[in-house]
Amino acid sequence: MALALLGPTPPAEGRTRVVPTPAASIAAALAESGPGDTVLVEAGTYLEQDLALPAGVVVRGASRSDVVIDAQQSARHFTVAAGETPAELHGLTLRNGTARGRRDPDGGSVRLARDAAVRIRDCRFE
Repeated sequence: MALALLGPTPPAEGRTRVVPTPAASIAAALAESGPGDTVLVEAGTYLEQDLALPAGVVVRGASRSDVVIDAQQSARHFTVAAGETPAELHGLTLRNGTARGRRDPDGGSVRLARDAAVRIRDCRFE
């Protein structure tokens, strides 16, 4: 006789992707990430924008004084995807984000898709 235990499947342990090595950019690390994963961003200034942040992914900087994501006044920093688990931004400085010239002018730094959620901790917006 076989016994089946039904119930929620425990979440898979997330992976950590480190930027800039081995992931060449924050965008590249996010493209390979899914719920439960962490993108660890080492000290530096990153000239990136329009980053697609999947639900349930944590982007964690070494410290907000040492990790700067500069969108160069050309776009937003992040668009957060909808999902059951909130995404998280932690320990970052987000500089020069803008929604100017866009059809949807709200959210110059972080835009949430419908039904998306994000936790923002220890971040600075400039």
